[in-house]
Amino acid sequence: MKIGYTLTEITWKLHLKLAIITTIGYGVILYAIQFISPLEKQSLTSIAFQSIFFGLVFGLGFTYLLQKKSKQITNFFTKNTESVSLDKIIYEGPANLYRGIEAVGGKIFLTETHLIFNSHKLNIQKGTTKIPYTSIQELLPCKTAKIVDNGLKVITKEGKTFQFVVNERETWVQHLREFMK
Repeated sequence: MKIGYTLTEITWKLHLKLAIITTIGYGVILYAIQFISPLEKQSLTSIAFQSIFFGLVFGLGFTYLLQKKSKQITNFFTKNTESVSLDKIIYEGPANLYRGIEAVGGKIFLTETHLIFNSHKLNIQKGTTKIPYTSIQELLPCKTAKIVDNGLKVITKEGKTFQFVVNERETWVQHLREFMK
């Protein structure tokens, strides 16, 4: 069963808000650069045109394309299952695992005996992390960057801490607790 693959639909209203915020933000930055740059100053018309163009391209166009191609992008980054184990994969989904300061992207698997994280090929730190359920001492939901409720902290009996970023965190916590029993 796949967990965390449900994509949130971005409405046209949200696309428009992103375009407006991008346009205003870019315009403010361009205008502020006028005061610190020794180069020739641009007219307000030029700054407004550049801001509107940037807002339309990135606020509307880029987010629209990203939404349309997000399934292909997700599949590209999460195909890697070859080094998982011979155990039967019961649950799987996209995740990040913090290894030092790097949030390594990949896929998380729940098998019959292990929690397995397998990194995808576009990371600096690659490899598989296997945590037997019998070695898990504590499982804690946590916040990513102290803001977003999508973190999952696994503390082992050996004192090692693994911090994951997952979609549908409560579902992962529920299933992990079932396997830990």
